[in-house]
Amino acid sequence: AVNRASQETMVETAELLRSSGIPVEEVSVGSTPSLLLDGVLSGVTEIRPGTYVFMDADQAQVTGTYEFCAQTVLATIISRPTPERVVLDAGTKSLTYYVQTDGITGARGHGRLKEHPEIYLNRKSDEHSSFDIPEGSGLQFSIGQKIEIIPNHACPTTNLYDVIHAVRKGRVEEVWPVSCRGKSR
Repeated sequence: AVNRASQETMVETAELLRSSGIPVEEVSVGSTPSLLLDGVLSGVTEIRPGTYVFMDADQAQVTGTYEFCAQTVLATIISRPTPERVVLDAGTKSLTYYVQTDGITGARGHGRLKEHPEIYLNRKSDEHSSFDIPEGSGLQFSIGQKIEIIPNHACPTTNLYDVIHAVRKGRVEEVWPVSCRGKSR
């Protein structure tokens, strides 16, 4: 309801400005969750759903599936300190420390395993993160194994990298520069 109301407010404001003789060519709205839930109202001429291009674990809370999550961070298992704990070489320097547990986009933990999205990273430091293997799952993980992590939020994760490796069917097809990376002032 809030998402639809924000679009309605933008369209109504544009109409008021036009009726006062002020030209309005574009009515621009953002927010991936609002567009996923409510679609685009008539009168909106531009959309800026930032996370939509990659999706992420937060947006999977809205859509109900991780199927659309395109961005992952490749990590390596570096330790198995206990039978149930797995330690990775990816921490806040590669996945950010972003956590949002409330609201429609609240995703538990610090990221999800792409192949097992029910498993989330439950601990994170600068260089490492870890997860626990669900009891009775029968899942096996080995030191040296590569794991793809779906970040909770794609935007700050993208900002951590100079390039994005575009991968299809396990092969790097292109390398895209992240032109705005680190440009905050």
